[in-house]
Amino acid sequence: MPPSERFIHDELCRRAELAVSHLRDLWKEHRKIDPILLLWPADPVRTKEGVMFEGCVYCELPQAENERRATVLSALERVRPYALLLVEQQDVAVKAIFETHQGTRTWTLPIKKHGDVRVLYDPQMADDVESLGLLWRRGMASS
Repeated sequence: MPPSERFIHDELCRRAELAVSHLRDLWKEHRKIDPILLLWPADPVRTKEGVMFEGCVYCELPQAENERRATVLSALERVRPYALLLVEQQDVAVKAIFETHQGTRTWTLPIKKHGDVRVLYDPQMADDVESLGLLWRRGMASS
């Protein structure tokens, strides 16, 4: 991967990690994590008001999993991201998957019972293990 692409990937991954670091605070406040999608556009995006926007795009996703994929695909078509971060709560963990064309990073935050309260534990991180298959698939990343 050219140095400029590695720099962009690493910087956006750092921003995704910062977002992931706030999940425990959200959990403490709400005792759940609603599904969200963060997208970093490759090029400026025109808002509904006609203004060009270059920052991170935040999308709340439907709770119903069968509706969620269609919303994600629609957002990808509209934003055409360089990178994305999908955050979803599962039964035993909160999972955050960051994906670019260069690879993925996954944070898994286990949910464990502590007395009568479910607690979100520190994230476990893995690179290029899981993917959404939207921007990257195993075997297609350039090293």
